[in-house]
Amino acid sequence: MKWKIYFWIYLIICCLGLIALIPLLSKPTFELFEGAVENIILVLALWSYTYSKKVFKPMIWKIMFTVIVVDWALQLVVILTKVPFLNFFHSDFALDAIIFSIVFSIPCMIAMYRLGKGHFLKVGQSK
Repeated sequence: MKWKIYFWIYLIICCLGLIALIPLLSKPTFELFEGAVENIILVLALWSYTYSKKVFKPMIWKIMFTVIVVDWALQLVVILTKVPFLNFFHSDFALDAIIFSIVFSIPCMIAMYRLGKGHFLKVGQSK
């Protein structure tokens, strides 16, 4: 039940976030595209895990998990160190907003990790 509640809260917040990005589409950036794709993947992983729906094979989930973790690490490195050759990862968002986004998405990453192992949430399992 907790996973279903979190799924719906996360879905609503992601939809509101995507709607908030609409005015920024007049000047599209890699950051906007990457963020939208990342949110869609995280919502899909959470839905797949919560409702026991097989969307991708476990290997695909493992690859997406790894890509998102590397992406998050690069975002933090770029923001904290201002590495010049990674300018395409430059973020206009504040560090605390990015950290909040990462922390709030950790349950999605747990779901994606478990999907990569071939596990789904079992009916009646609420942890």
